[in-house]
Formats: sequence, structure tokens, C-alpha cells
Amino acid sequence: MKNPWIPVVAWMMVIFWFSSRNADESGLQSGIVLNFLLGIGIPKDCIESPWFVFFIRKLAHFTEFFILGIGVSRLKWPIMGAVLLILAYAISDEFHQYFVPGRQASWVDVLIDTVGGILGLSLLRYCFRGK
Repeated sequence: MKNPWIPVVAWMMVIFWFSSRNADESGLQSGIVLNFLLGIGIPKDCIESPWFVFFIRKLAHFTEFFILGIGVSRLKWPIMGAVLLILAYAISDEFHQYFVPGRQASWVDVLIDTVGGILGLSLLRYCFRGK
């Protein structure tokens, strides 16, 4: 791809869209994932556990930013610049959520987002080092 920023900005827009969903809409999205897990045989009492729902929601944060980290790795930035970009977007994402009805900002989510992004960045850099 000639401009590696295109997929990065596109994915940032996807993250922004997910974060724009109010609490009810976000809950419905989580419900889709939980219903899928029910369909593949995970017991209902497990899926309805508040801890399991919490885990799935945090896994979604991690996964969104893992994908962002993969995209950022294609920018060929120095590692510290790439990590700072991921961290800055994680902070801005939580700041954005603060203004969405029924949502809240969380430093824990910033941490989860950043770790996911760093792992995506590191994975791709490791896989393609020297190429």
C-alpha cells in the first residue's frame, strides 16, 4: 500500500465509532458476542456472570488496539513514537467516551488499550524484522 496511514486512520475511525455508541448500544454489541459464545457451547451461567461480561468487554478494548498496533507498525516509526501514538489515541478514546451517554472514561481501559496496541505493534515488528 502506498500510504500506510490509510488503514491506521480508517481503524481509528472504527474505534471512534465503537466509542460513540451509548451504553445501551454498546451493551447490545456485547450481547452479540455473548450470544455467539453461548452458541458455541459456553454455559449460560458462565456467560451471564458479571466477571465474564467484564472480561469480554475488556477483551474488546484489547483487540481494537491490538489491530491498531498492527497498523501502526506499518508506519515504520521508531518504537517510542509508535507507542506514544497508540497511548495518545487510547487517552483520546477514553476522553471521547466520557461525553457519550451512559459511558465512562477509565484509566484501566487506557492501560488495556495501550498494552493491546503495543502487543500488536511488537508482534508485527518481530515477525517482519530484517525484511
